[in-house]
Amino acid sequence: MDGLEQSKTSPPETSPISPRDRQVDEHRFFAWDHAGADSRHMRRKHDEMLKHEKWAACWEVACKVVDDSGILVLLGSRGNGKTQMGVELIRRACMDYEPTDMDLSYGRPRKVARYIRLRDLHMAIKMAYGLNAQITERDAVVSLTMPHLLVIDECQESSDSDWAAQTLTYVLDKRYGLMKPTVLIANCLKPQFVKLAGSSITDRIKESGGFLMFNWPSFRGAN
Repeated sequence: MDGLEQSKTSPPETSPISPRDRQVDEHRFFAWDHAGADSRHMRRKHDEMLKHEKWAACWEVACKVVDDSGILVLLGSRGNGKTQMGVELIRRACMDYEPTDMDLSYGRPRKVARYIRLRDLHMAIKMAYGLNAQITERDAVVSLTMPHLLVIDECQESSDSDWAAQTLTYVLDKRYGLMKPTVLIANCLKPQFVKLAGSSITDRIKESGGFLMFNWPSFRGAN
C-alpha cells in the first residue's frame, strides 16, 4: 500500500533525448544563430510581442502567407514591430525545421532562413562584378534563393536604378518559382512602396501574398 501511494506522488520519468533529436536541435539553433538577424531582435521574447493585440493579429496572417509560400509585405512607420515580426518568422522557420538524415550527415547545417537589408543584398551581388571577385553573380543569387525563408528589410531605400529594380525582381521571381516564401519590410505606406517596387513585383505580391499595414504608434519608448 505504501509503495502504491508513493508511486502516485512520484514524478513521471522523462525519456532521455536521443542522439538524433539532439542533432536536430543543434541544426535548428545553428540555423537560427546564423540567419543574419540583429542580436537586439533575436533577444526579444515572442510572448512579449503577442501582448500587442494588433501585432498578434498581423502575426496570424503573416504565418499563413509564409506557410503558403507567398510574398508578404510589412508596411508602416518606424518602431512598430515590422522587423521584429520578420525575425520572429525566421525563428519560427528555424525551430520548425525538420532536417532529413542526409541533412544531418552534413557537417554544416542547411541555411533555413536569412535576414538581409535591401542595400546589403545589392552590395552582395555587386561584389561579384569586381576585378578580383571570389564569387560569381550566380553564387550571389543562389545565396538568396537557397534559404527556405528570406526576409528583406529596409525596402524603402530601394534605388531608382533599373539594375536595382531588375535585381530584386529576379530574386523574387526565382524564389516564387521555387515556392519559397519571401517577406519584404519597408518604412513607408503602400503607394510609396508600389512606386518603388514597380508593377512586376506588385503583381507577384497580389498574386501570392499581400500587404500588412502596421498602423499603430511606435513601441519605442512606450514603456
